[in-house]
Amino acid sequence: MPNIELATDLDPYAGLVELARNDIDSGEIAGEDGNIQYKVEIIETLGRAREALFAGDGKWPAIVGPIVRTDPSDWRAGALLAEWFSAEPDDAAPALRALWSHNDTPPGERIREFLRQVPEHPNLRGVGTRLRPVSTLLMALGTDYPVFKSREMLWAFEQTGHPTPRKDADEGATYEHALEFFDRLIECSTGMPTNRLEAESLVWWVHNMPDEPPTPARAWVVRGGRYGEHRQREAFNFEHGVAVIGWDQLPDLRTVPSLEDMMETMGRARPNASDRSVSNHARQLWKFRTDVKEGDLVVQPLRGTSRIALGVVTEEYSFRDDPDRHERHAVSVDWKRTDVSKTAVKDDLRRSLGAQQTIYSVTANDGGWRLYQLLLTGRDPGARPGYGDTAVSDGTTDGLEELAAELMW
Repeated sequence: MPNIELATDLDPYAGLVELARNDIDSGEIAGEDGNIQYKVEIIETLGRAREALFAGDGKWPAIVGPIVRTDPSDWRAGALLAEWFSAEPDDAAPALRALWSHNDTPPGERIREFLRQVPEHPNLRGVGTRLRPVSTLLMALGTDYPVFKSREMLWAFEQTGHPTPRKDADEGATYEHALEFFDRLIECSTGMPTNRLEAESLVWWVHNMPDEPPTPARAWVVRGGRYGEHRQREAFNFEHGVAVIGWDQLPDLRTVPSLEDMMETMGRARPNASDRSVSNHARQLWKFRTDVKEGDLVVQPLRGTSRIALGVVTEEYSFRDDPDRHERHAVSVDWKRTDVSKTAVKDDLRRSLGAQQTIYSVTANDGGWRLYQLLLTGRDPGARPGYGDTAVSDGTTDGLEELAAELMW
């Protein structure tokens, strides 16, 4: 997200709030399809887990697990905590009691005590990595304890001139520093934000507003793979600003001059596949190599979650010539949103996003324009009058049912 010019006649904190003024006044942020409602649902769910824990009800790991597992930004750290809760509930319960205690312990000390009891693991290192899932768990205490997102917070500090945390700040100090910032936003605002949850949501909203709206002419679904590589590739995508696909055994696709040559290349790579399967895969790769253009939208349904990610292509196809990596074929993407709920997408468009192909453009029922609106607002407005149709994608639909079992490899 590039710098945004704040109004010079405003307090910088008030200026940040004013960037979202239209969406605040329209109710977009706080509305049913906005950025707050699903967080309220998380608070309510974690609140039930907290009640179960302190009541001695052993069902609390099953309530907490899905919440910390499905964060696309830190799925590995969250999955580790969920596994610990499930496998060793007697060891994990005291840590959660310290985090969720009924006393007046400051949030920073709650976090430190919780992390002191968490087993060490390579995927649970680094202040930001550890703080994200722990701050999610803190949401059980209510709207005064929002989730911490390091990228958005550092951006907000830069935009307002707010000091950054000390370099030696631990997770507890870093979180309390963020709470102080949210309190400044509340103090300078007229109306929303009225609490820290709203303040965090507003920062996320403004940070993710596209500065230059992309042309909504074409949107592409680009999936990471068929098997367990999905989540690894999703995490890689968000960390490196790309959308990668499989077919790692194939060479640089820019060396393949035509669709016919692509079919021959695919046939050599998959000698036991049917002609129809080879043709279908080759056509998908040809589109990825030639048709996905800068400014197009990319949609990635996040496997195992109820959310999708949306971004804008910033650079067309490139090849990463690294035999030790599996992310070789890629387009560069500025990921604008990684937590749009699938419930915000109407049924007809959701069906289009659920097609089994790895790469395809979404044109059914005004899909490109609607996904553009979803990127901007987090809400699917439905097809515009006269733009509805029944096509699934861009025409690569022959044999879909027949090929569904093998297209996502």
